[in-house]
Amino acid sequence: MDGDNLFVGKDGSQLYADLLVWQGQDKDILAKGNVQFIQDNKITTKSKEAVFNSDLTVFKIIGNAKTELYADKETKKKYTSL
Repeated sequence: MDGDNLFVGKDGSQLYADLLVWQGQDKDILAKGNVQFIQDNKITTKSKEAVFNSDLTVFKIIGNAKTELYADKETKKKYTSL
């Protein structure tokens, strides 16, 4: 998928990217360009590129990365441009 893409995991995790490559349920997801990942109101990650497993529970962020962790009572930031 090319363009402004959103992939939502079963647990509500959100993956945004300019380019998402999904090849099937048992394959890794490749995200490129303005990658942002928000998981369970506890982590927000921004990077140029990332690789995720198919259920968004394991990931590797690549290039110009910024990660923010939040305590249970804090509010996560919304999707923003890098």
